[in-house]
Amino acid sequence: MKKLLYLSFCGILLMVVISLVGHFTTEGPSGQRSTTIKNPQGPDIYFKEKVFDFGEVDEGEKVVYSFKFKNRGDVLLKIKKVGSTCGCIAALGTKKELEPGESGEIKAVFNSQNYMGWVGKVVYVQSNDPDESTVALHITGKVLVDIGVNPRRLDFGQVQVGEPHQKKIELFPMKLKGLEVEKVESSVPYLTTRQEEKNIEGKPGVEITVLLTPEASLGRLSESLKIHTNSKKQSVISIPIIGTIRGGVWTSPEELVFGCHRGHKRTLELTVNIGERKGFKLLKAKDELGYVTAKISLLKEEQLHQVYQIEVQVKPDAPVGSLMGKLHLYTNDKEHPVIDVSLQGFIH
Repeated sequence: MKKLLYLSFCGILLMVVISLVGHFTTEGPSGQRSTTIKNPQGPDIYFKEKVFDFGEVDEGEKVVYSFKFKNRGDVLLKIKKVGSTCGCIAALGTKKELEPGESGEIKAVFNSQNYMGWVGKVVYVQSNDPDESTVALHITGKVLVDIGVNPRRLDFGQVQVGEPHQKKIELFPMKLKGLEVEKVESSVPYLTTRQEEKNIEGKPGVEITVLLTPEASLGRLSESLKIHTNSKKQSVISIPIIGTIRGGVWTSPEELVFGCHRGHKRTLELTVNIGERKGFKLLKAKDELGYVTAKISLLKEEQLHQVYQIEVQVKPDAPVGSLMGKLHLYTNDKEHPVIDVSLQGFIH
């Protein structure tokens, strides 16, 4: 009796299994029955390599590499955006939309100028892949230099007008034997330098003292030094210098950023902090490069500051590309007749 019940149970179980298999079967391409269940997986971006090590390069060399990828999904793959960290340029080298099975590439260019030692850059690829919408690609390697520089940029921070400040730059030989600094050039007269030999990193180097003199004008500091050396590969080393010179009057923001087509206008807002001054006014604005015209109008005046509207118009003959300079703001104040605001933009 028990044996009969056991056989009956097995028979019922077998019928249930057969029923379930029949429920999930699909028709194959030739009309044959198949037990394979088809679940569309959507677009699938696949990179064979996500890390590229370029080894060693001399400063100034450009590293170019293409990351290959493929759409392993069964739906159209769409590349939405390709971006990268500072110092690296990345672009889609093929079409933006790839059918299942198609391949593409992301071309990355790393400019090693002003880099030293080990570096790492990241390229970001955004697509409609539901499982991996953003892929990070890495470029690593070592940049060799004749001369080491520390720091690569001088930041004076916020400095009160009329007060002298100084910073130091260290130069030390890496591949070069016998470092010599031939001369140092400043972009403005209120940045002066002096140099002396010093033992740096266990090697004979040069220490350069950069002095910001009291003659520095109000506003955003955006200047540079050019250090001429005896290196053939680094004959001129450029050091950006930034900071803010503040007095009784200062602006917010400290720099105006805009993008505009030639002949078109953009309206920007600028707050001038005047403290306890009475009767203060901005009279006019002038672009030092001569590529834009600027009109000033007072929007509102409060106890300690004034808010101005600045209408910037790009001249029709302005060159296309990046614009970096200063906007001179002329005032009726004897202590602060001119306030400089950094002007940055892109002309289309």
